Amino acid sequence: EYDAKSKYANNRLMLVWADGQEGYKNLYGAIYDSLGNVLMDSIVISDASGDQKNATIEYNDDRFITMWEDYRDNSKGDIYGATVGIDGIVLDSGAIITGDSAHISPNLEKGPGNQLFLTYSGWTDSINGNAVNKLRIWGALDSFLNVIDTTVNDTTDTTVIDTTEIDTTRTVYLMSGSFSDYVFTSCNNSIIFKYYLSSKINVHLNIFNIAGIQIFGYDNYSDQNIGFNQISVKSSKLSNGIYFYQFRAGTISKRGKIIILH
Repeated sequence: EYDAKSKYANNRLMLVWADGQEGYKNLYGAIYDSLGNVLMDSIVISDASGDQKNATIEYNDDRFITMWEDYRDNSKGDIYGATVGIDGIVLDSGAIITGDSAHISPNLEKGPGNQLFLTYSGWTDSINGNAVNKLRIWGALDSFLNVIDTTVNDTTDTTVIDTTEIDTTRTVYLMSGSFSDYVFTSCNNSIIFKYYLSSKINVHLNIFNIAGIQIFGYDNYSDQNIGFNQISVKSSKLSNGIYFYQFRAGTISKRGKIIILH
């Protein structure tokens, strides 16, 4: 075993390490309670081909977040990540920073609110227009992004709505086509969630990246009207990749996937 890292939060300690018993260095984890008792052992975080090593770990929003050097597709190293619930279940896993050059030695730090700051070493061939070949330290702040349009209920939308499809006896009615999997290109500037309310209730919309980190949160009561409402999220503010949304209004909850392709 190599490169053990740990994080204690919410009366749980999570340990992450690289293990070379399968030929490659794969990533494993374990969770302990506050007395040191093993609650979950040999959690497989990543067993992809190529080495996974030098993990970093933090805790945010009832889950552990770990990122590591990954060599499955790049012999120079990429950065991958995963989220692990306090019950030891791996929730999401995927690429964080990839490319043709090296991305190594990740380090995560928790900031205020839901902010997470990632630093890593990355190769560059130029600095201020001058040719170089060296590693530099880079950083990425993953937090609540300014991705919501200034108008929640945009009256300029001229989409014709077939009112016959609406069951007005429901407290919340989700408009067909507005809550499903999405694929967006550079031609799409906004992701629009449309719904009908028969009474004023609180509405929540959260968007997470593939690492399970919340990057956008909307929680509002005063802007909600009885009748048609919509929330517009600027896809141009999101980089290429896969995201997940969760919409909640009253007893209604809907989840889906967003794919950004600029």
